[in-house]
Amino acid sequence: MKAELYILGPAEIRTTDGTLVHSFLAGPKRLALLVYLLLKRPYGFHRRDSLLPLFWPEGGQKSARNALSNMLYHIRRTLGPAAILNRGSEEVCLQPGAFWADVRAFEECCQQGRLQEALRLYRGDLLKGFHITDASPEFDQWLEEERSRLTRLATEGAWTLAHEAEKAATAGSPGMGPQGRQA
Repeated sequence: MKAELYILGPAEIRTTDGTLVHSFLAGPKRLALLVYLLLKRPYGFHRRDSLLPLFWPEGGQKSARNALSNMLYHIRRTLGPAAILNRGSEEVCLQPGAFWADVRAFEECCQQGRLQEALRLYRGDLLKGFHITDASPEFDQWLEEERSRLTRLATEGAWTLAHEAEKAATAGSPGMGPQGRQA
């Protein structure tokens, strides 16, 4: 079993044995970094020096680098040693498939037209109720854009399912018009 990350709705992380990890969630920046690495497009490697001003806009370079290394260590410890890949000493990414994430499963279901399954995964806004007080405005803007994008996907999926259900209901009822009323 893989570690599981739930970030659609309230955040929740479960280890490979199913244990809920409270300590990881107690550090909001850790969770923010994890979510950013997971969702920032293009997917793949991110330069460490591009991450530093997002999460430590006021900090010095050395202390910010140390904090980033510490957070990457916590991600590895929580999600497994294969969760983070390094390319040299300057680039990091999340290992695809090293853990399960509801948001990635949701996006995949939407892309494949498995809308009922997608909507079961959608428990609410991305990181509902989550905020970091000392992150950069760029991070806050990125997070709001991601929330909007994912909410839009869920809304479009729900409308598509509603229209399909309406078509099925009216197609099976002789004498019914397009509005579901007696013709």
